Amino acid sequence: MAAELVSYLRSTPASNIATHPLLVGAGNDSLADLLELMISNSVTSLPIFDEGKQKFIGMVDNISIVGHFAKGFSNIPEENREEYFKNFNFHGAKIKDIPELLHCESAGTVSEESSLFEVMDMLKSFRRVYLEDSEGNAKSVVSQKILLNHLHKRLAQHPLPCLEKPLSAMVDCSGQVVFIREDSTALDAYRLMWDEKVSGVPILDNDNHILSNLSSGDLRACRWNSGFLEFSALLMNAVDFLRVSRSHDMNVKAPSIACSVSTPLAQAITKLVATKVHRLYIKAENSGLAGVLSLTDVLTALWDDLQAAQ
Repeated sequence: MAAELVSYLRSTPASNIATHPLLVGAGNDSLADLLELMISNSVTSLPIFDEGKQKFIGMVDNISIVGHFAKGFSNIPEENREEYFKNFNFHGAKIKDIPELLHCESAGTVSEESSLFEVMDMLKSFRRVYLEDSEGNAKSVVSQKILLNHLHKRLAQHPLPCLEKPLSAMVDCSGQVVFIREDSTALDAYRLMWDEKVSGVPILDNDNHILSNLSSGDLRACRWNSGFLEFSALLMNAVDFLRVSRSHDMNVKAPSIACSVSTPLAQAITKLVATKVHRLYIKAENSGLAGVLSLTDVLTALWDDLQAAQ
């Protein structure tokens, strides 16, 4: 069974499932340009290319921009914070001039002739892989989420041993999970994401129950208005911030983003695909959180079984 799946992945071009067209930013774009592009297209990160939009130079995500914006915020007196929000120079700051915002560890590049097998190998280390033509121009992208959605349709026909294993057998469940409390502000959450280099954090109540998850996608609550983002929304309570961001989609108790240490990987993958989330929080047996299942964890477990089948 696994050998058949390996054969399929080796013989199928990655371009068959890649996303077109490719949404990109340029090194001379301002923070305002990039934020507007991300918000208007409902994406949380962008590949950045040189001025000719050919050579890949790094990735930028909205959490990095918020982190850059907020790093001096704690020193601003409360009565001056609204003015600080409005006067932050989003239009004058060029992304190429702020190296701390550009990172390459979340994306890789391969030839557009590459197979799904080759791209899957890379997606164990990168969140997304860009497919380049013979001249080195990026033409399309395959993300971890796109690949997992594609594989999910075939895992029932080609079951792998790891699918029956409980999450505790493949993920660190020692309880080392960053989170915020329900009385934290949205800015507290995004500062924590920036510091910990994660793209989402759970919100726990005082009894350690999961209320919801605040992620990079929720920055859409900061509406674009008159040339600057309404970042004052970040001062809202995190739960209220989510209600603004998600409107009628607010899931208060969030059972869809949680699972237990005994949940088999197959069931967790089905939940990841059905809910369109990028992580599942693993509940501890008593209370609180034991760990986090990421897309990288899932693809690594599948890859190890595929390698063993060769």
